[in-house]
Amino acid sequence: MIADNPELQFYGVVANNGWEADLYWVKGDEGVSAGGGEWNDMAGGYAEQRFAIDMTRNEDRLFMRMTHYNPALGGMVKAEYICLD
Repeated sequence: MIADNPELQFYGVVANNGWEADLYWVKGDEGVSAGGGEWNDMAGGYAEQRFAIDMTRNEDRLFMRMTHYNPALGGMVKAEYICLD
């Protein structure tokens, strides 16, 4: 789930697989946001691990890049989503 707050240029993201993140719009481009987050304690080997994240919207696509601070977790995770709104 992604909830936005346009007045603060902020997004709160809660994923169904155990992570949450806070992202802020990149100044001058509301299609790009960056921030950080953490896996919850139910996420197995990822539990309580922090990461940097950025998302970019291009028309009806949302591209995510998540980079774990702990290199043992495999570096970057990339995902692409279809926007339904």
